[in-house]
Formats: sequence, C-alpha cells, structure tokens
Amino acid sequence: AADRRQGRNSGNRQAISRREEKAGMYKHLTRGWMKHLDFILMDIILMLAAFVISYAARQGNIWFYRLPMYRSMIWTLILVELLVALFFGAYSGILRRGVFQEFKAVLKHLSLSMGIFIVLVYAARVAEGYSRMILFSTWALSVFFILIGHLLLKRRIRSQTAHKENVSSLLVVTDYAHARDVLRILEENQNGSYRIDSVAILDRNMRGKQIGNFTVSANEEGI
Repeated sequence: AADRRQGRNSGNRQAISRREEKAGMYKHLTRGWMKHLDFILMDIILMLAAFVISYAARQGNIWFYRLPMYRSMIWTLILVELLVALFFGAYSGILRRGVFQEFKAVLKHLSLSMGIFIVLVYAARVAEGYSRMILFSTWALSVFFILIGHLLLKRRIRSQTAHKENVSSLLVVTDYAHARDVLRILEENQNGSYRIDSVAILDRNMRGKQIGNFTVSANEEGI
C-alpha cells in the first residue's frame, strides 16, 4: 500500500511538473509575442503593401479581393506571419541587431514565411493558380520594406528611451564570464523602462574595451 501511495504521489508530481512546464512555455511565448507586437503589426502591414504593389504591377489593378484565391493568400500570409513570430523567435534580440544582422534576420524570417506559405498552397493543390511573379515580388518587396521599417522603428524606440525623464539608468556589475549573457538578457527584455548607462567588470581590468554593444567603464576598484 505504501508503494502504491508513493507511486501515485510520484505520478502526481510528474503531472504537476509537466503542467507547470507547459504553462511556463506558454507564458514565455505570449510574453515574447506581446513585447514585439508593434513590430509584428508593422510587418503585417508592410507585407500587405508589398503584395498590393506586386499584384498591381502584374495585373494592372488593385482589385485582388475580387478573386477568392488572392483573398485566401492574404489571410494565409497573416496567419503564417503570426505563427513565425510566435514559434520561431523571429523578433528575439531585435533591438540589439546591427544593420547587417537585421538584414540577415529579416531575410531568414521572410524566406521562412514564404516557404511555409508555398508548402501550404502546394499541399492544398492550388499552387498553379498563383502568379510566380506576384509571389516573388511580394517576398522581395517585403524584405526591403520590413528592413527599412525595422531600422526606423528601432531608431524611434531608442530615441524615446534616451529622452525619457523617468527611465532608470542601469550600472551593470558582473564578472567577465557572465557579462555577455547578462547584457544580452537585459537588452532582449528592454521595454523602454530602463537604459544601460555603464558596465563594470569585477574580475578584469577592461576599462575602455567593448563587450557587445557596450563599453566597459570600470572594474571593481573603480565602482
């Protein structure tokens, strides 16, 4: 009887642990999605603009909504964009990317989205009805529009953060082994409520040297 009770208790603990793990994963996905909602909405709008321009260049008009096939394409692209944003971490660390890193991330993101869309339309056996020129132009223009949009929005966010009077200024104090990870986590979770002003490395004299996007300003003796 004691063995059976221990078995039941162990099973209950495992079930609770699995539920907590799933809940934690759901919270992590939801928090990441909501944190980048401005980028996601902008990307959807710019992708739709790229599609309308591509359709107009190929068909000579913008009345795509008259064709059920292209109406379905719009909704499918929006759904795929949301899935990529939610499950593939397309916006992780977006504020700390340089121009070239941003270009690579946008190219990967949109290639993945368009690839998923093409797989879906082939699976539904409706690929023959779509213009390859419209699909390629939509992808190419989306890369250009979204890259420019990301760079401008990031500049605006950084400018707002720099000029906010109620923004907390952080002095990050850590050791060399953990410095990159600490700074990366702080940057990824930055929402405009703080800015990193100074970095101090306790176990090395790295004053004036660069770690990621930040210059070390002090060691343990200089704090």
